Amino acid sequence: MVSPFIGVNAYYLTAYAAFGTLPNGESGTGAVDRVLDAAQRLRLGVRLGLGVVRTWAFNTGLPLRSGLYDEEQQAALDYVIAAAGRRGLKLVLALGNFWHHYFGPEDWLAMAEGSAAGKNVADFYRSPSVAALYSKHIAIITGRASSISGVVRKDDPAILGWDVFNEPRCPGCDPAAAAARDSFLSSMAAALKAAAPGQLTFSGTEGYFGPGDAHVSYNPGAGGQCEGEKWPQDITHFDVATTHMYYRQLEQQEALGWHKPDFNFYVNYLHRKIALYDQLAGRPFVIEEFGISRRFFGEEEQKVVAAVVADALIAAKRAGRNLKGAMLWSATLPSMPDIGGYNCGVEGEGVDVAAYRLLVAGHDMVDILAEAARLLRS
Repeated sequence: MVSPFIGVNAYYLTAYAAFGTLPNGESGTGAVDRVLDAAQRLRLGVRLGLGVVRTWAFNTGLPLRSGLYDEEQQAALDYVIAAAGRRGLKLVLALGNFWHHYFGPEDWLAMAEGSAAGKNVADFYRSPSVAALYSKHIAIITGRASSISGVVRKDDPAILGWDVFNEPRCPGCDPAAAAARDSFLSSMAAALKAAAPGQLTFSGTEGYFGPGDAHVSYNPGAGGQCEGEKWPQDITHFDVATTHMYYRQLEQQEALGWHKPDFNFYVNYLHRKIALYDQLAGRPFVIEEFGISRRFFGEEEQKVVAAVVADALIAAKRAGRNLKGAMLWSATLPSMPDIGGYNCGVEGEGVDVAAYRLLVAGHDMVDILAEAARLLRS
Protein backbone atom coordinates (compact mmCIF):
# COMPACT_ATOMS: atom_id res chain seq x y z
CA MET A 1 0.00 0.00 0.00
CA VAL A 2 1.39 3.40 -1.01
CA SER A 3 -0.23 6.43 0.60
CA PRO A 4 -0.41 9.52 -1.65
CA PHE A 5 2.55 11.84 -1.23
CA ILE A 6 4.43 14.77 -2.66
CA GLY A 7 8.18 14.50 -2.22
CA VAL A 8 11.51 15.68 -3.52
CA ASN A 9 14.76 14.36 -4.93
CA ALA A 10 17.95 15.22 -3.04
CA TYR A 11 20.32 12.80 -4.74
CA TYR A 12 23.46 14.21 -3.11
CA LEU A 13 22.69 13.46 0.56
CA THR A 14 25.01 10.48 1.02
CA ALA A 15 27.87 12.25 -0.76
CA TYR A 16 27.38 15.35 1.39
CA ALA A 17 27.21 13.34 4.60
CA ALA A 18 30.54 11.74 3.70
CA PHE A 19 32.27 15.13 3.35
CA GLY A 20 33.96 16.50 6.42
CA THR A 21 33.66 20.13 5.34
CA LEU A 22 31.99 21.60 2.26
CA PRO A 23 33.62 24.36 0.18
CA ASN A 24 31.46 26.96 1.95
CA GLY A 25 32.83 25.88 5.33
CA GLU A 26 29.70 24.04 6.45
CA SER A 27 29.94 20.43 7.57
CA GLY A 28 28.54 17.84 5.17
CA THR A 29 26.24 16.36 7.82
CA GLY A 30 25.17 19.89 8.71
CA ALA A 31 23.97 20.44 5.14
CA VAL A 32 22.12 17.11 5.23
CA ASP A 33 20.47 18.13 8.50
CA ARG A 34 19.38 21.46 7.01
CA VAL A 35 17.75 19.77 4.02
CA LEU A 36 16.00 17.19 6.21
CA ASP A 37 15.03 19.79 8.81
CA ALA A 38 13.30 21.71 6.03
CA ALA A 39 11.69 18.51 4.83
CA GLN A 40 10.44 17.76 8.34
CA ARG A 41 8.90 21.20 8.69
CA LEU A 42 7.29 20.78 5.32
CA ARG A 43 6.01 17.31 6.23
CA LEU A 44 4.39 18.69 9.37
CA GLY A 45 2.44 21.12 7.22
CA VAL A 46 4.31 24.33 7.99
CA ARG A 47 5.26 24.53 4.34
CA LEU A 48 4.89 21.43 2.22
CA GLY A 49 3.56 18.33 3.93
CA LEU A 50 6.55 16.45 2.56
CA GLY A 51 6.98 12.81 3.50
CA VAL A 52 9.32 11.21 0.95
CA VAL A 53 12.87 12.06 -0.10
CA ARG A 54 14.70 10.19 -2.86
CA THR A 55 18.49 9.92 -2.80
CA TRP A 56 21.36 7.72 -3.97
CA ALA A 57 22.49 4.62 -2.06
CA PHE A 58 25.55 4.37 -4.31
CA ASN A 59 28.64 6.54 -4.58
CA THR A 60 32.27 6.37 -5.66
CA GLY A 61 32.95 4.17 -2.62
CA LEU A 62 29.67 2.23 -2.64
CA PRO A 63 31.25 -0.01 -3.79
CA LEU A 64 34.88 1.08 -3.79
CA ARG A 65 35.87 -1.99 -5.79
CA SER A 66 34.58 -5.52 -6.15
CA GLY A 67 33.31 -6.66 -2.77
CA LEU A 68 34.84 -3.71 -0.90
CA TYR A 69 32.82 -0.78 0.44
CA ASP A 70 34.16 2.47 1.86
CA GLU A 71 33.21 2.44 5.53
CA GLU A 72 33.00 6.23 5.76
CA GLN A 73 30.48 6.29 2.94
CA GLN A 74 28.51 3.41 4.42
CA ALA A 75 28.41 5.38 7.66
CA ALA A 76 27.32 8.46 5.70
CA LEU A 77 24.35 6.52 4.30
CA ASP A 78 23.62 5.28 7.82
CA TYR A 79 23.55 8.93 8.88
CA VAL A 80 21.09 9.92 6.14
CA ILE A 81 18.74 7.04 6.97
CA ALA A 82 18.85 7.68 10.73
CA ALA A 83 18.42 11.44 10.25
CA ALA A 84 15.39 10.90 8.02
CA GLY A 85 13.90 8.41 10.47
CA ARG A 86 14.24 10.81 13.41
CA ARG A 87 12.24 13.36 11.44
CA GLY A 88 9.48 10.96 10.40
CA LEU A 89 10.54 11.06 6.74
CA LYS A 90 10.55 8.16 4.30
CA LEU A 91 13.34 7.47 1.81
CA VAL A 92 13.45 5.98 -1.67
CA LEU A 93 17.04 4.82 -2.22
CA ALA A 94 18.48 4.17 -5.69
CA LEU A 95 20.96 1.29 -5.81
CA GLY A 96 22.61 2.08 -9.16
CA ASN A 97 22.67 4.47 -12.08
CA PHE A 98 22.81 4.52 -15.88
CA TRP A 99 24.77 7.78 -16.15
CA HIS A 100 28.54 7.47 -16.42
CA HIS A 101 29.40 10.68 -14.57
CA TYR A 102 27.90 9.31 -11.37
CA PHE A 103 28.99 5.67 -11.07
CA GLY A 104 27.56 4.13 -14.23
CA PRO A 105 27.67 0.76 -16.05
CA GLU A 106 31.33 1.11 -17.07
CA ASP A 107 32.32 1.22 -13.40
CA TRP A 108 30.49 -2.02 -12.74
CA LEU A 109 32.07 -3.61 -15.83
CA ALA A 110 35.54 -2.56 -14.71
CA MET A 111 34.96 -4.03 -11.25
CA ALA A 112 33.37 -7.26 -12.45
CA GLU A 113 35.57 -7.98 -15.48
CA GLY A 114 38.76 -6.06 -14.82
CA SER A 115 38.24 -3.49 -17.57
CA ALA A 116 35.46 -1.67 -19.39
CA ALA A 117 37.63 -0.81 -22.41
CA GLY A 118 35.76 -1.31 -25.67
CA LYS A 119 32.54 -2.24 -23.88
CA ASN A 120 29.16 -0.54 -23.70
CA VAL A 121 25.94 -0.64 -21.71
CA ALA A 122 24.75 -3.75 -23.56
CA ASP A 123 27.82 -5.57 -22.23
CA PHE A 124 26.86 -4.42 -18.75
CA TYR A 125 23.41 -5.94 -18.98
CA ARG A 126 24.53 -9.28 -20.43
CA SER A 127 27.60 -9.89 -18.26
CA PRO A 128 27.13 -12.76 -15.77
CA SER A 129 29.96 -11.28 -13.71
CA VAL A 130 28.19 -7.93 -13.47
CA ALA A 131 24.92 -9.64 -12.54
CA ALA A 132 26.64 -11.55 -9.73
CA LEU A 133 28.40 -8.41 -8.47
CA TYR A 134 25.28 -6.26 -8.63
CA SER A 135 23.18 -8.89 -6.85
CA LYS A 136 25.83 -8.97 -4.12
CA HIS A 137 25.71 -5.15 -4.00
CA ILE A 138 21.96 -5.29 -3.36
CA ALA A 139 22.48 -7.77 -0.53
CA ILE A 140 25.29 -5.75 1.07
CA ILE A 141 23.55 -2.37 0.90
CA THR A 142 20.16 -3.64 2.12
CA GLY A 143 21.65 -6.04 4.68
CA ARG A 144 23.87 -3.61 6.58
CA ALA A 145 23.14 -2.93 10.23
CA SER A 146 23.26 0.78 10.93
CA SER A 147 26.34 2.06 12.74
CA ILE A 148 24.01 4.54 14.46
CA SER A 149 20.80 2.69 15.31
CA GLY A 150 21.78 -0.93 14.86
CA VAL A 151 18.71 -1.49 12.67
CA VAL A 152 19.33 -3.47 9.49
CA ARG A 153 18.41 -1.39 6.47
CA LYS A 154 15.99 -3.95 5.07
CA ASP A 155 14.03 -3.62 8.32
CA ASP A 156 14.35 0.14 8.75
CA PRO A 157 10.92 1.86 8.70
CA ALA A 158 12.55 5.04 7.36
CA ILE A 159 13.09 3.29 4.01
CA LEU A 160 9.96 3.22 1.89
CA GLY A 161 11.64 1.39 -0.96
CA TRP A 162 14.50 0.98 -3.41
CA ASP A 163 15.15 1.74 -7.06
CA VAL A 164 16.88 -1.26 -8.59
CA PHE A 165 18.56 1.08 -11.09
CA ASN A 166 18.10 4.73 -11.97
CA GLU A 167 16.98 5.24 -15.58
CA PRO A 168 17.89 1.79 -16.97
CA ARG A 169 18.27 2.73 -20.63
CA CYS A 170 19.84 0.62 -23.37
CA PRO A 171 20.14 3.15 -26.22
CA GLY A 172 20.28 1.67 -29.70
CA CYS A 173 20.34 -1.90 -28.37
CA ASP A 174 19.46 -4.70 -30.76
CA PRO A 175 16.82 -7.28 -29.75
CA ALA A 176 19.37 -9.57 -28.13
CA ALA A 177 20.83 -6.75 -26.02
CA ALA A 178 17.34 -5.53 -25.13
CA ALA A 179 16.45 -9.03 -23.96
CA ALA A 180 19.61 -9.06 -21.81
CA ARG A 181 18.55 -5.76 -20.27
CA ASP A 182 15.10 -7.13 -19.50
CA SER A 183 16.60 -10.24 -17.93
CA PHE A 184 18.98 -8.14 -15.81
CA LEU A 185 16.15 -5.97 -14.46
CA SER A 186 13.88 -8.90 -13.69
CA SER A 187 16.64 -10.83 -11.92
CA MET A 188 17.73 -7.79 -9.90
CA ALA A 189 14.11 -7.06 -8.97
CA ALA A 190 13.86 -10.63 -7.68
CA ALA A 191 17.14 -10.24 -5.78
CA LEU A 192 15.90 -7.02 -4.19
CA LYS A 193 12.57 -8.53 -3.17
CA ALA A 194 14.42 -11.44 -1.57
CA ALA A 195 16.87 -9.13 0.20
CA ALA A 196 14.32 -6.58 1.48
CA PRO A 197 10.89 -8.21 1.36
CA GLY A 198 9.29 -5.66 3.67
CA GLN A 199 10.15 -2.67 1.49
CA LEU A 200 8.91 -1.60 -1.93
CA THR A 201 10.71 -2.10 -5.23
CA PHE A 202 10.62 0.87 -7.62
CA SER A 203 11.33 0.42 -11.32
CA GLY A 204 13.42 3.60 -11.75
CA THR A 205 12.25 3.85 -15.36
CA GLU A 206 11.71 7.04 -17.34
CA GLY A 207 8.66 5.73 -19.20
CA TYR A 208 9.59 5.41 -22.87
CA PHE A 209 7.42 3.23 -25.10
CA GLY A 210 9.26 0.76 -27.32
CA PRO A 211 9.08 0.26 -31.11
CA GLY A 212 5.69 -0.92 -32.31
CA ASP A 213 3.91 -0.06 -29.07
CA ALA A 214 0.42 1.34 -29.55
CA HIS A 215 1.39 4.36 -27.44
CA VAL A 216 4.70 5.17 -29.08
CA SER A 217 3.32 8.56 -30.17
CA TYR A 218 3.35 9.56 -26.49
CA ASN A 219 7.14 9.41 -26.45
CA PRO A 220 8.75 12.86 -26.32
CA GLY A 221 9.95 12.33 -29.88
CA ALA A 222 10.89 9.68 -32.42
CA GLY A 223 14.15 8.95 -30.61
CA GLY A 224 12.36 7.85 -27.44
CA GLN A 225 11.67 4.39 -28.82
CA CYS A 226 15.42 3.87 -29.29
CA GLU A 227 16.32 4.31 -25.61
CA GLY A 228 15.76 0.64 -24.83
CA GLU A 229 12.84 1.03 -22.43
CA LYS A 230 9.55 -0.77 -23.00
CA TRP A 231 6.97 0.81 -20.72
CA PRO A 232 4.75 -0.67 -19.28
CA GLN A 233 6.36 -4.09 -19.80
CA ASP A 234 9.39 -2.85 -17.83
CA ILE A 235 7.38 -2.35 -14.67
CA THR A 236 5.86 -5.82 -14.36
CA HIS A 237 8.56 -7.06 -11.97
CA PHE A 238 8.23 -4.12 -9.57
CA ASP A 239 5.86 -3.02 -6.83
CA VAL A 240 5.83 0.61 -7.98
CA ALA A 241 5.87 1.90 -11.56
CA THR A 242 7.87 5.06 -12.18
CA THR A 243 8.34 7.72 -14.82
CA HIS A 244 10.67 10.71 -15.11
CA MET A 245 9.14 13.70 -16.89
CA TYR A 246 11.12 16.66 -18.22
CA TYR A 247 10.70 19.27 -20.92
CA ARG A 248 14.27 18.65 -22.06
CA GLN A 249 13.25 15.19 -23.31
CA LEU A 250 10.97 16.70 -25.95
CA GLU A 251 12.29 16.58 -29.49
CA GLN A 252 11.20 18.65 -32.48
CA GLN A 253 7.65 17.71 -33.47
CA GLU A 254 6.33 17.07 -36.97
CA ALA A 255 2.99 18.60 -35.97
CA LEU A 256 4.87 21.83 -35.16
CA GLY A 257 6.77 21.99 -38.43
CA TRP A 258 9.75 20.25 -36.79
CA HIS A 259 10.18 22.97 -34.19
CA LYS A 260 10.82 22.50 -30.47
CA PRO A 261 7.52 22.66 -28.53
CA ASP A 262 6.68 25.72 -26.49
CA PHE A 263 5.64 25.74 -22.85
CA ASN A 264 1.89 25.47 -23.52
CA PHE A 265 2.47 22.41 -25.70
CA TYR A 266 4.60 20.82 -22.98
CA VAL A 267 2.06 21.39 -20.19
CA ASN A 268 -0.73 19.81 -22.22
CA TYR A 269 1.53 16.94 -23.23
CA LEU A 270 2.46 16.41 -19.57
CA HIS A 271 -1.20 16.37 -18.54
CA ARG A 272 -2.13 13.79 -21.21
CA LYS A 273 0.86 11.58 -20.49
CA ILE A 274 0.26 11.45 -16.74
CA ALA A 275 -3.31 10.33 -17.44
CA LEU A 276 -2.08 7.61 -19.82
CA TYR A 277 0.53 6.25 -17.39
CA ASP A 278 -2.06 6.25 -14.62
CA GLN A 279 -4.31 4.13 -16.82
CA LEU A 280 -1.61 1.68 -17.95
CA ALA A 281 0.34 1.15 -14.72
CA GLY A 282 -1.82 -1.54 -13.14
CA ARG A 283 -0.09 -0.88 -9.80
CA PRO A 284 0.94 2.12 -7.71
CA PHE A 285 2.49 4.70 -10.02
CA VAL A 286 4.90 7.47 -8.99
CA ILE A 287 6.26 10.37 -11.02
CA GLU A 288 9.69 9.78 -9.56
CA GLU A 289 11.33 12.85 -11.12
CA PHE A 290 9.78 15.94 -12.62
CA GLY A 291 10.80 19.53 -13.10
CA ILE A 292 11.60 22.16 -15.67
CA SER A 293 14.91 23.91 -16.11
CA ARG A 294 15.37 27.65 -15.91
CA ARG A 295 17.68 27.23 -18.90
CA PHE A 296 14.50 26.96 -20.94
CA PHE A 297 11.89 28.86 -18.92
CA GLY A 298 11.51 30.99 -15.82
CA GLU A 299 10.58 30.39 -12.21
CA GLU A 300 6.88 30.98 -12.87
CA GLU A 301 6.85 28.16 -15.43
CA GLN A 302 8.54 25.89 -12.88
CA LYS A 303 5.72 26.62 -10.47
CA VAL A 304 3.05 25.96 -13.09
CA VAL A 305 4.57 22.53 -13.83
CA ALA A 306 4.59 21.72 -10.11
CA ALA A 307 0.96 22.77 -9.84
CA VAL A 308 -0.07 20.67 -12.86
CA VAL A 309 1.57 17.57 -11.39
CA ALA A 310 0.10 18.22 -7.94
CA ASP A 311 -3.34 18.73 -9.47
CA ALA A 312 -3.10 15.35 -11.23
CA LEU A 313 -2.06 13.68 -7.98
CA ILE A 314 -4.98 15.17 -6.04
CA ALA A 315 -7.44 14.16 -8.76
CA ALA A 316 -6.04 10.61 -8.76
CA LYS A 317 -6.46 10.32 -5.01
CA ARG A 318 -10.06 11.48 -5.18
CA ALA A 319 -10.82 8.99 -7.97
CA GLY A 320 -8.86 6.10 -6.41
CA ARG A 321 -6.51 5.77 -9.39
CA ASN A 322 -2.95 4.42 -9.63
CA LEU A 323 -1.03 7.69 -9.37
CA LYS A 324 0.22 7.83 -5.77
CA GLY A 325 3.18 10.19 -5.63
CA ALA A 326 5.40 12.74 -7.30
CA MET A 327 8.93 13.89 -6.44
CA LEU A 328 10.29 17.21 -7.58
CA TRP A 329 13.82 17.45 -8.99
CA SER A 330 15.60 18.82 -7.03
CA ALA A 331 15.50 20.10 -3.43
CA THR A 332 18.54 22.20 -2.57
CA LEU A 333 20.01 24.78 -0.22
CA PRO A 334 20.97 28.27 -1.40
CA SER A 335 24.69 27.42 -1.20
CA MET A 336 24.41 24.42 -3.54
CA PRO A 337 25.43 24.59 -7.22
CA ASP A 338 22.55 24.70 -9.68
CA ILE A 339 23.43 21.93 -12.13
CA GLY A 340 21.01 22.08 -15.04
CA GLY A 341 18.80 24.86 -13.70
CA TYR A 342 16.51 22.57 -11.66
CA ASN A 343 17.30 23.74 -8.13
CA CYS A 344 14.30 24.44 -5.90
CA GLY A 345 15.15 25.85 -2.47
CA VAL A 346 13.61 24.21 0.58
CA GLU A 347 14.57 26.88 3.10
CA GLY A 348 13.26 30.40 3.59
CA GLU A 349 10.10 32.27 4.47
CA GLY A 350 6.90 31.73 2.54
CA VAL A 351 3.26 32.72 2.48
CA ASP A 352 0.29 30.61 3.52
CA VAL A 353 -1.58 29.74 0.34
CA ALA A 354 -5.34 29.67 0.94
CA ALA A 355 -6.49 28.53 -2.49
CA TYR A 356 -4.94 26.06 -4.88
CA ARG A 357 -4.83 25.87 -8.66
CA LEU A 358 -2.56 27.59 -11.09
CA LEU A 359 -2.60 30.96 -9.32
CA VAL A 360 1.15 30.87 -8.92
CA ALA A 361 2.06 34.53 -9.18
CA GLY A 362 3.40 35.81 -5.86
CA HIS A 363 3.93 32.34 -4.35
CA ASP A 364 7.08 30.23 -4.39
CA MET A 365 7.39 26.57 -5.36
CA VAL A 366 6.93 25.13 -1.89
CA ASP A 367 3.83 27.23 -1.30
CA ILE A 368 2.18 25.63 -4.32
CA LEU A 369 3.13 22.15 -3.17
CA ALA A 370 2.03 23.00 0.37
CA GLU A 371 -1.51 23.52 -0.80
CA ALA A 372 -1.35 20.28 -2.77
CA ALA A 373 -0.15 18.44 0.34
CA ARG A 374 -3.00 19.95 2.38
CA LEU A 375 -5.52 18.68 -0.16
CA LEU A 376 -3.91 15.23 -0.16
CA ARG A 377 -4.32 15.04 3.62
CA SER A 378 -7.92 16.22 3.53
